[in-house]
Amino acid sequence: MEHTTHHAINWFEIPVRNLDRAPAADGTLVYLNAKPSLDAVLARVEAAGGRITTPKVQLPGDTGCFAHITDTEGNRVGLHAPA
Repeated sequence: MEHTTHHAINWFEIPVRNLDRAPAADGTLVYLNAKPSLDAVLARVEAAGGRITTPKVQLPGDTGCFAHITDTEGNRVGLHAPA
């Protein structure tokens, strides 16, 4: 069974008491689904204040593509779009 979610926004906050464990450039890399177009998502990153740190990489076979960005707070975020 396939579940489709259109125009979903994922947002959450994690309170941090120990700033050494706060999300950062060297913290956990979370991947978000950039379906249907990684190119469209990447085109919006810099205008929103982020940086593209790993440009689009095509994965082998039909596994899609990915890229890495850094958000306005310095967190790394992975983006993946299926083939």
